[in-house]
Amino acid sequence: MDITELYQNMRSIRRFTDEEVTDKELHTILENLRIMPSGVNAQSLTFLVVKSPDYVQKLNHTVRYGGALPKEIGTPKEDQFPRMYLVIVQNGKDSLTDIDTGIAACTIMATATSLGLASCCFASHDPQKVGELFGLKEDQKARLVVALGHAACSSKVIPLTDTKAYHLDENGNFEVPKRALKDIYQVI
Repeated sequence: MDITELYQNMRSIRRFTDEEVTDKELHTILENLRIMPSGVNAQSLTFLVVKSPDYVQKLNHTVRYGGALPKEIGTPKEDQFPRMYLVIVQNGKDSLTDIDTGIAACTIMATATSLGLASCCFASHDPQKVGELFGLKEDQKARLVVALGHAACSSKVIPLTDTKAYHLDENGNFEVPKRALKDIYQVI
């Protein structure tokens, strides 16, 4: 898979099968996080690997799935939640943490896609609640939560017409409107 194909296939997936992420796949993701670029090489992020079924279940109902959809449609059925999450944790008050968090999320999702896995990144969580759940220290903050697993649905890009809101097609797969290439840049 070349880089363009990787990004074309890197979609937010909100429905997962019960197939587990292997230790080898997880190791590859974590190794890429270890060596990813970091502002002034601060390396201020750490990552919680949430695999315990009890904690996964708690996170399933802490993040908001399908924020553009009505809750009854956007939230997966119990057997469609992921079997694993990675929580991106900010340690301290580094000024470049937001940038590093974005790099980390992209690293997780791109690596997952390259391995044939599905992912979905959530900012729709309560950082304080997640922090309490995992016993984070006062100077730590759960910045993003990334679901990982195997896709039970698909997500495809469609042309943007009247709304940026994604939706489900007649088969329950996601369709995500994106702007045309000519609308995202200008040459100066």
